[in-house]
Amino acid sequence: MDMIKFATSPAAGTPGSASAQGYSPMMSGLVYKVVIDFSGTPPPTSAVTLVDSNDPAGETIVSLSGINTQRVLYPRRAMTTNSGGMVTYNGSQFVPTPYPLHGALRLSLDQTDAGCTAIATVYLIKG
Repeated sequence: MDMIKFATSPAAGTPGSASAQGYSPMMSGLVYKVVIDFSGTPPPTSAVTLVDSNDPAGETIVSLSGINTQRVLYPRRAMTTNSGGMVTYNGSQFVPTPYPLHGALRLSLDQTDAGCTAIATVYLIKG
């Protein structure tokens, strides 16, 4: 398992609507765990997204809004059949599977104050 830590640049803009982005190094594997933290004092309106920048479907791995404190997440998506249907345990509870990753992750921080940064620590099962 690999652990990659990276951050956005310091946010720029007006208070409450500043934003920033940052990119991880190139990686390949399955996203097992994500820790989102902050530097500075972001307002409680802050929003964070984490996306595989090479994913043609543009699936969002992490999407948090209204946060300004550390979060520990184990993001999963619903497993699908080869025709796009959701695989379930009992007709309603989806079967979870980790997000595949092959490329760089894009970390975005929005609706925050200037100078704040988001920090992502990603635990990756090597594939």
